[in-house]
Amino acid sequence: MNYWLNSSLPKPLVIGHRGAKAHYPENTIGAMRLAHAQGAHGVEFDVRLCKSGEVIVIHDLALDRTTNGTGNVCDLTLDQIRQFDAGQGERVPTLAEVFEALRDTSTAGLPFLFNVELKSNESQADGGYGELSLEAAVAAVVRECGMENRVVYSSFNANAIREILKYAPDVPRGFL
Repeated sequence: MNYWLNSSLPKPLVIGHRGAKAHYPENTIGAMRLAHAQGAHGVEFDVRLCKSGEVIVIHDLALDRTTNGTGNVCDLTLDQIRQFDAGQGERVPTLAEVFEALRDTSTAGLPFLFNVELKSNESQADGGYGELSLEAAVAAVVRECGMENRVVYSSFNANAIREILKYAPDVPRGFL
């Protein structure tokens, strides 16, 4: 059973928005670790596909605001994006790296929860997950990492919510 659906979860849940973004660079592993250290039950973060097809954790279409780089995420490969600093020496992580870094975390005896916000319905990719849509690629990473029971999908894009249903029908999702 997905932990998000567990009726015994404490109420309210404390979810770090983009990690502990008020105290550390947003959407970085460091920000998520800090949110956990501060007592959060989970984190919300944003995902996009980069040009090489990996699912990366970043909010904006472009790197300009959150890194010392410039350019659109979809026009740059993961190797190119990794050259930039997201603040305090952090790099833009992949979704798989976030899961690996926080796999063994829990709060109040419950596994740490992940609210994965789908930032677009991009379907371009040159590698990684091939020609998969963002939704298909994200669902594949979640499955490969064995995190289906600790994830909820969300988006401001109703099409993304409908699309993720095709790939992860048993994972909770929410329209923002």
